[in-house]
Amino acid sequence: MAKIKTIPQIEFRLLAESHAKFDSLCQVKGKKRSELAREAVGWYLDNQDKLGADSRESILEKRMRKMEERLASLMARTAIDVGTMLSLMYRTIDQNMTDKERDETFVWAYNTAVARLKKKLEGQAADVQEVIKG
Repeated sequence: MAKIKTIPQIEFRLLAESHAKFDSLCQVKGKKRSELAREAVGWYLDNQDKLGADSRESILEKRMRKMEERLASLMARTAIDVGTMLSLMYRTIDQNMTDKERDETFVWAYNTAVARLKKKLEGQAADVQEVIKG
């Protein structure tokens, strides 16, 4: 005699509003309650990993947006500070130097700043390479 396979049964209750919506959906789709409930639970189980990942991505997006806003604010404050310093320098230079001296001073200042930044970045790159090797 062949063994009859039993399928576990799940019972639960719905709020009246959800029950009415569920019944309406069953009618629209032309399915029995049990069929639609199986589909819904199956979909939920199949998509559980995606739902969790979406939630984590949403949190990550919020954090990244906040970091972007902080960086934009920092850049704006830095630009204001640099603009203030340049205005003071221009005023002082215009009063005390010839056009040629002013141009030479700005070229010197630019080249010095670029060289300092390159040196700093090379040092940081070496630090990063040490960490990677370690």
